[in-house]
Amino acid sequence: KIDVVVHTAGRYGRDSCGIVKMLESNVIFGARLLDACQKYNTNIFVNTDTMLQPYLNSYSLSKKHFVDWLKQHSEGVKIINLRLEHMYGTKDDDRKFVSWVLSQLKSDVSEIKLTSGEQKRDFIFIDDVVSAFLTVLEKRETLPKFSEFDVGTGQLTSIRKFVEKIAFLYRKTNPKSKTKLLFGAIPYRKGEAMSVYVDISNLKKIGWQPKIFLDDGLSKIIQE
Repeated sequence: KIDVVVHTAGRYGRDSCGIVKMLESNVIFGARLLDACQKYNTNIFVNTDTMLQPYLNSYSLSKKHFVDWLKQHSEGVKIINLRLEHMYGTKDDDRKFVSWVLSQLKSDVSEIKLTSGEQKRDFIFIDDVVSAFLTVLEKRETLPKFSEFDVGTGQLTSIRKFVEKIAFLYRKTNPKSKTKLLFGAIPYRKGEAMSVYVDISNLKKIGWQPKIFLDDGLSKIIQE
């Protein structure tokens, strides 16, 4: 018997594929896992959700869609739903925003075109995300039938300030870098949320605290 199943995502990521593949990745795959949990009497199903608004894009819609299925079809399995904010870390895919910005700086491109950067996000380092998962697993016996946790640092930072911080830290060890940050060069995407509300109080109640904040986290990926 398997006591715990952790569902992150399937093969396909954010808007990198068509509708059917997105559903297969974020809904069908998870539903198959849930069916297997019920069949083999698994006690805990930990799901990785997103803080994105459901109708922002296909990725966020599919993730929220699966949570609805979890709520309705979770008989016999305790559900723990973790809603992640903007995660970053070392050895990440260069298509992710943070790694992409850093890769552009390392390539010494002449300019990086960005939005105005007024959106505020809660950037959380991968090590803190892992520790949040471990904490809910350690406390699983004390949790109700369905529980949900926001995973972030509790501190919002504008995209502009975040990118400027990456550039500043990078140039401390690479002073010859001349890449220009062109804020406002591209429009916001349709439905863009200008801020997010991340409430980490429930995680704190069960003993979790974020430990790696912006300067340290960004320094880690730059050193890598």
